[in-house]
Amino acid sequence: MIIELPKEISFDKKYTNQELYIENGILRFTRNISFRKFMKETAINMKGEKCYYCKKILSKEELSIDHIFPSDFGGPTITNNLVPACKKCNQEKSNMTYSQYMKYLESKELGYEQLYLKSLTTLQEKIRTQKKYQIPKKWITIVSIKQIEKVNELDFDYKETKAYKKTEKYYATYGAFKRPIIVDRNLVILDEAMEVLYARDNNIKEIPAIILENVELIDEHKKD
Repeated sequence: MIIELPKEISFDKKYTNQELYIENGILRFTRNISFRKFMKETAINMKGEKCYYCKKILSKEELSIDHIFPSDFGGPTITNNLVPACKKCNQEKSNMTYSQYMKYLESKELGYEQLYLKSLTTLQEKIRTQKKYQIPKKWITIVSIKQIEKVNELDFDYKETKAYKKTEKYYATYGAFKRPIIVDRNLVILDEAMEVLYARDNNIKEIPAIILENVELIDEHKKD
């Protein structure tokens, strides 16, 4: 998929040293840049500071960033899925999709929001047990673990980390990963590396991925 990008990166001085830049529509950056953090900053800079839901103009104190498709159900931290939101709307929306949240607001006006939330919880659990995500199917590609760039040797016991244990628990419960991994155009991991490690440790041969065709992680030694 193609992610939304600004024409150029000029809004933050810390990105002017060529560690991160856009060239011919391709976002290129080195590993020392936090991809998630940059996606959130870029979404705010591209989409303004008006709440996506209630349309209120936000102060810095009120501003937060929301996943339109919730991360609890596969929503990636990429610009296409991020919008500015006031903290009230963000908290109230929780892990609903945009359409679910709109229905919730309608049910709230009519006084049956608790009934709606109960039915939604049942639906969400059904989606999990069916090994599905609440994101557009066209975003997802099933790739072979052998195609994914090898994760560098780690100098700590990653199996004891909270991220690995959460991945392990979720897979044991639902037989699937909580969200697709995110990789660049060359299938280099950008996010959800623990899912890849878990898959390799357990001989899982394929994994759902979101391939960002206009993003490329570059070798730091080649950035010049």
